[in-house]
Amino acid sequence: LHFSLHEVMNKNLCVCKIVNFLELKDDLMIMLKILNNWWMGALASGLLTYIAICHINFWCSWICYAPIFISICNKPAKKVVKTALVFGFTFSCLAFIWMIPGAERFTGFRIVYGLGVFLVAVIFYLFFCGFFFFCCTRI
Repeated sequence: LHFSLHEVMNKNLCVCKIVNFLELKDDLMIMLKILNNWWMGALASGLLTYIAICHINFWCSWICYAPIFISICNKPAKKVVKTALVFGFTFSCLAFIWMIPGAERFTGFRIVYGLGVFLVAVIFYLFFCGFFFFCCTRI
């Protein structure tokens, strides 16, 4: 979904009046540029999914996948896989960070062992997300 400031202003007179009243044109342009990036939906979705799952936030669970679905809508398979890889990396880095000190504490090995386990888990989840979203584009 690509929007320009003029499209938003022309479609909704109420938004136009509010933006003009509050002098938010520059802020609105910055927000639209951020939303048009292909990786921002994946990044936001990964963060919201982490909050929803790991912190058991019911309200986040209703919206956590919406940004990534908006990001991949009507995109080619290559772009969908890239977006899924960013999503998988974001979520897994946040969700699996406990493995680094955990592996060191419970096994007695150095932190290098924890980093290795962390990287294997992140890479596995990253490729799982990429493969899953790639298969979804083929349906």
